[in-house]
Amino acid sequence: MHEARTTGFPATIFRPGQIVGEGWTPITPLANDKAAVFSKMARGKEIVLPNLGLETVNHVHATDISQLIQRAVTNRSVAIGETFNAVSDTALNLRGYAEAIFTWFGLEPKITYVPYEEWMKLQPTPEEAHHSWEHFARSSCLSIEKARRKLGYEPAYSSIASVKESITWLIENGKVEKPKAWK
Repeated sequence: MHEARTTGFPATIFRPGQIVGEGWTPITPLANDKAAVFSKMARGKEIVLPNLGLETVNHVHATDISQLIQRAVTNRSVAIGETFNAVSDTALNLRGYAEAIFTWFGLEPKITYVPYEEWMKLQPTPEEAHHSWEHFARSSCLSIEKARRKLGYEPAYSSIASVKESITWLIENGKVEKPKAWK
């Protein structure tokens, strides 16, 4: 960015959130990329979230990233030397995310909360626990106001709409079980 500002080197940085859309497995309410949690939820099984489930994730639909890049290309003079967050306009906390998916599946949410240290021990492997921790420890909730103001960026998808599209694709492609209420 220093070179962009001092010498005119044509650099723009995009910081995407958790990328979703058809063909993508979204970061789940467990803050990992294990689609099996959606199958578990589709069966109406309880999930366990860390702490009070208030950690956040900020998804972005792949087409919204494309929109932001296109806007930067067409507004090059404004974009060079800048950094833009490429996310939807609202992050989801893990609890609200899980509740929304259970409800969308036609089910009552079944969620238990345990302290972080205990939750980490419940994960299948230390690597999976660390992967989840990497997401929820950051608790991403990024602003797109700069991209809106400078480039006219307006995401077409909310976080939950983009996640639902991803899950629908996963169901249609046999990677996640269809919820009983959908049959």
